[in-house]
Amino acid sequence: MSSQFHRPINLYGSNLDTYLVNGWFRSGQYIYTISSIPLEGKLYYPIRIRLPLKGYTFRKSLRKIIKKNKKFRTISRKATITPEKEALYQKFIVRFDSYIEPTLLGSLQEGEDTTIYNTYEISVYDGDKLIAVSYFDLGETTLASIMGVFDPEYGKYSLGFYTMLAEMQFGKINGFDYYYPGYVIPGYPKFDYKMKIGEVEFYDAENDHWSRSNGAPFYDL
Repeated sequence: MSSQFHRPINLYGSNLDTYLVNGWFRSGQYIYTISSIPLEGKLYYPIRIRLPLKGYTFRKSLRKIIKKNKKFRTISRKATITPEKEALYQKFIVRFDSYIEPTLLGSLQEGEDTTIYNTYEISVYDGDKLIAVSYFDLGETTLASIMGVFDPEYGKYSLGFYTMLAEMQFGKINGFDYYYPGYVIPGYPKFDYKMKIGEVEFYDAENDHWSRSNGAPFYDL
């Protein structure tokens, strides 16, 4: 399993853009690239994806999800980690069988008080109740989705996916060029939902090249 981990002094602005365009992805207070990953006893080969935001429009199915969540209050702002968000994280992670960081602070900042990223958040409220929060990092021309958590009691609202759409909307409104939602894994469909956001591009690590999928999985790189 080939991998590299870096921890620069900071990872925002054009510095983050450069890492993202070369197929790297955030892990805590580091950024990494990896060619393969073991999951459930098998070896898989992740592929980074990104969505061009210039000229992008939400198709009908995505607009329906946005409309369904109009009843809630959605806020975009500089990220913070609060007891309220930690409580929501605890409520969310019980869904997972495999290992996951036990705290939100540990997952985002490895328990440290500061971060080397310029991180923002999307927070969703039902009245005064926090029901979802997602975190994303800003570069100069790019933004990268990091994680989203939601209250399982609101499962019918697709809040995890909705906050991704809200991140994309933030990127469009603020003039960013690309949205990086992480990676997909051929043969491991749990991550395929990310391709529903639109006509994504896939990173060919061997040739250092991004290619469009024309709406279909592009796994034969």
